[in-house]
Parts: sequence; C-alpha cells; structure tokens
Amino acid sequence: MTTTLGATAFEGATAKKDASIVSSLEQEGAIVLAKASMTEFCGTKGSNLTTGWSPINGQTQSAYVEGGVRGDDLILGHSTPGGSSTGSAVSVSAGFSPLALGTETDGSATGPAHRAGLYGFKVASGTVPMDGVFRLTSFDTIGVMAKAPADIANSLNAIVKPSMGLDVSKLKTANFGSLAVGFVDPALWRLPEVICAPDEKIRAELVRRLASFPDQTCSLQ
Repeated sequence: MTTTLGATAFEGATAKKDASIVSSLEQEGAIVLAKASMTEFCGTKGSNLTTGWSPINGQTQSAYVEGGVRGDDLILGHSTPGGSSTGSAVSVSAGFSPLALGTETDGSATGPAHRAGLYGFKVASGTVPMDGVFRLTSFDTIGVMAKAPADIANSLNAIVKPSMGLDVSKLKTANFGSLAVGFVDPALWRLPEVICAPDEKIRAELVRRLASFPDQTCSLQ
C-alpha cells in the first residue's frame, strides 16, 4: 500500500517493509484492510487546515453528520470529523472495519474517536514500537479505536512491547466497583473558540446528561 501522509509529494510512495505494529497484529490473526485517509501531514501543513482534508483524498466526512462538513465551520467545528487520524475513526463508525489505529501527538486519535462515538485508547508514549510510523515529535504514540472494548484490549495485547508485561485481557474480568469517575464543566473545558465555535445546545445536553448520573457527589466544576 502507498504511504502518502495525505500529501501529493509522497503520491505513489511505498514503504520498504511493514511497521512492527502491523506485523504484530497480523501475527495475532488481524487482517489489514486498508490505510485510512488523514489530515495532510497531521495538520502541520497550515494553520487553518480543516481536519480530515488532504489533496490526495479530499475531505473526510463524518458518518453521523448529514451533508458533511459545513462550508462556514471552523477547523475543529462540530461538523468536522475531528483530529488528524480522521479516516481511521470514520472507517470504524461507518462499519468498514471493527477497529483501526491512528497516530497521536495531541488529540489526533482520541479526538476523532469521540467524534465518531467510539471507544478510544491512547497508548502511553514508549510502550509500542514506532518504527515505520510517521511522527511529529519524540513522544508521538498510537491510538486504538473500536466499537467494542474487547477489540481495544485484544489489539493492545498485540502491539504493546513484550518488555512492558501487559496483559489487558485481565481487565475483562477485573472488578471496577471502586473506580471513581470525574467530570469537568463543559463550559470551562472546551476547545478554543478560534477552532470550534461554542454551541449552547450541545453544552446544555452535556450538563443534562451529567446531572442524570445516580451519584450526585461529583461536581460539574
């Protein structure tokens, strides 16, 4: 498969060998279907690149936004698929594959995952081999997206370095009775208005849903 990073400068370029994480997944029985579209050069080509756009594949569209990205929306607006690993998230949400990988520096995988209504897991930096993976920084890492937590666990067991001693399968039977979950105020913790205009209807819905949780000891502040 060609490896372009969404840029015409790399059109037709192919890697000499598979990345280690790809080989690890195939050894565990995974079938690689495709490489997903992404924001050109992870969005570093320009300051106002709409997420999911590249000159190779055009604009990636969310499977849940009728009419696609609005012409007047901002780079991370509510109609955009979010992040730079957009094709990975959209492919899963649209039913093309059960799981997908993406790279992340700062929200490039987890952002598209939550926009697509998926489970997303950003692997800690240094826990997966990054050879053969394009990186912007030394702390870039891999994000896994899927519709089922079990698929996340199985893929992590395949790609995390053996030296880390990870056995995510144990989490399937773990007792989470004492797990504490915190929520932040969506009015305070949100994307800057220059890249995503605030939507009061969305904020009100978030507050309503948070307030419906049975444990009212947590604060929205």
